Amino acid sequence: MSDETFPGNIVEPLTPPRRATLAEYLSRPGRPESAMSIGEVQGFLFSVAASPDLVQPSEWYPVVFGGELPTFEDGKQAEGIMGALLSLYNVINDDVREGGGRLPDEVKVRDDMLANMEHDSPLSEWSRGFIEGHLWLQETWKPFEGSLADEFMDVLWILGFFATGPIAEAMMEELGDPERPLEVVVRETCDEFARAASIYAMIGVHLQDRQRERKRARPAERDFVRPGRNDPCSCGSLKKYKKCCGRIALA
Repeated sequence: MSDETFPGNIVEPLTPPRRATLAEYLSRPGRPESAMSIGEVQGFLFSVAASPDLVQPSEWYPVVFGGELPTFEDGKQAEGIMGALLSLYNVINDDVREGGGRLPDEVKVRDDMLANMEHDSPLSEWSRGFIEGHLWLQETWKPFEGSLADEFMDVLWILGFFATGPIAEAMMEELGDPERPLEVVVRETCDEFARAASIYAMIGVHLQDRQRERKRARPAERDFVRPGRNDPCSCGSLKKYKKCCGRIALA
């Protein structure tokens, strides 16, 4: 991971046709079982964009495709798909840094509360991708775990709630409140979902900025060049190096 940025002015905008092409490619038959859908990619890239460390595309590209880079029909298709992914990242990164973690328009809450728990629901897909990204980048959060408030754990609880049915059931067991049926908890979680994403994004951006400030504050390392024997000594004595600090070095 590095502190470089990905300049948006050299990446084509993510137009609806480019997004549709990317979504179709990600859902193609025969793809690896662990490869992500377009909904999962959006949740995953949200966690990447909000990570305390900046993650290079070369690191997260393989995760999207199930652990390895995919095959393409030709260079044009490869450029189109990989470029669309980077465009999608830039859109999400802008939302994280400037939009307060705004969720994609496609992540809609279904009117039937329990239908949001279904595997193909927008909330479930986004949540699965988010959890996979957060767990993948868990090491980047560890240095800050002691300083993060309990509210951050509540945020993770909300954003991961819809990932899978078993996760939700385990969370319900942890709550242990028989007077709050699943439908009520789902409704409350839906109501808090966008706010939780915003808090996660703000915390991640704050930690990113803090990391950058620390790096800028570090003194630059300079290579030491030994003066020549008859050069002025670097200590500022105005004596020749051989008659000043050079004598110590030679000894």
